[in-house]
Amino acid sequence: MAPKSIATLPLLLVGALLFVRCQSPARSGPGSIVVAAARHGLIDIRTVVPDVVVDLRYATAGNVARRALYPADMPCLIERRTGNQLAQAAREVASHGYRLKIWDAYRPPQSHLALWRAVPNGNYVSAPSKTLSMHCAGAAVDLTLVDANGRELKMPTGFDHFSPAAAAEYQGGDPEVARNVAVLQQAMRRAGFSTMKTEWWHFWNPSATPHVAVPADALGIVLPPHVRSIPPRSR
Repeated sequence: MAPKSIATLPLLLVGALLFVRCQSPARSGPGSIVVAAARHGLIDIRTVVPDVVVDLRYATAGNVARRALYPADMPCLIERRTGNQLAQAAREVASHGYRLKIWDAYRPPQSHLALWRAVPNGNYVSAPSKTLSMHCAGAAVDLTLVDANGRELKMPTGFDHFSPAAAAEYQGGDPEVARNVAVLQQAMRRAGFSTMKTEWWHFWNPSATPHVAVPADALGIVLPPHVRSIPPRSR
């Protein structure tokens, strides 16, 4: 999720990027979305990390908003340079016998507005009236570690658990959790990612510039009706 944001994007441009047509757009499948995404510097994460486990939480109601924020068949997209760095991190965790599991990568701006409405807390979600999350540019990723069979490793908290217990610097007393967090954080930092103090699962790529948000309709993504109905600017 992350309050780290696209700070240089003018608010007027943000409004333009967040505009989604009220008319029903033509529905596109995952394949055509990936083709359109390539024109905006976004790629399917599996092209660079083939063994990644994808579990996009905002494509289901199993998230903090309790509603899907993008379509169920949403491909897992990431900015190209960020994806290459993620592949480096995947190789390092593989040396420990682990794989990466992705909960969120590219997030449409309108979906981010919906998330902000569910969690209007600047410690965890970027306030759209000021900035946009780097997820909207595909330059941030929320992830965890799984074993060779895809089972999640023990971590400080679950995804989107908003409390001090979710801090990147683990302060608890469980040595297994401490080791797992250390493996993930070290691999991501060595790959060039920056961490977020309040969320152990969130990482962003400071070298992926410029950070340009990509609107859903530019990729042919048909958002759920309750997301499409949100006005361009959050109030």
